[in-house]
Amino acid sequence: MTGLIILAVLIFALAWLLLAPLYLYIHTGNSRYEAGMTGLLKVKLVSGAYSLPELLVRVLFFHFRLPLIQLGSKKGKPVKTKKKKKKSIKGMRFNLSRGRMFLKIVWKVVTSFKLKKFFLNIDTGNVVTNAYLFPVFSVLGGKKYELSVNYVSKNELIIHYENNLLTIFTHIIFTFIKHKLKY
Repeated sequence: MTGLIILAVLIFALAWLLLAPLYLYIHTGNSRYEAGMTGLLKVKLVSGAYSLPELLVRVLFFHFRLPLIQLGSKKGKPVKTKKKKKKSIKGMRFNLSRGRMFLKIVWKVVTSFKLKKFFLNIDTGNVVTNAYLFPVFSVLGGKKYELSVNYVSKNELIIHYENNLLTIFTHIIFTFIKHKLKY
């Protein structure tokens, strides 16, 4: 009985891991830049000491900061470098078939992300250009794409993308199989 309970918990955890949404959220008006997986992982770009950018990482219950730029230099012992042997040209050749497959997989994964929200509020600083943009943005805007023009020198962009691991893995597997059958 306990074996079935443990199996059910593991299946539930795996299903949650595969179906939990991955997201990318960018809001330039509030300087909010974050990506993560709901309930498991969150990475935010924040300003740290001396207004230098840092990554605030939260994994389950653990929080830590990773500075992107280090101030000062770390002094250490000089490292002696050994001379490297030259590799033969045959070993350094790039396999075009693998390169194509990799690019196809990357393209499929990138295009599998769904756009949840796109909001653009722009002021060009020129009243005439703003007047020309106003009808264009009215025609192009919709439910997903909110485009607006303002006259108060405020520029703002909000982008919200979502995906899940199951979709990403299926795209990787199907592209790999399709590529192997083709070549």
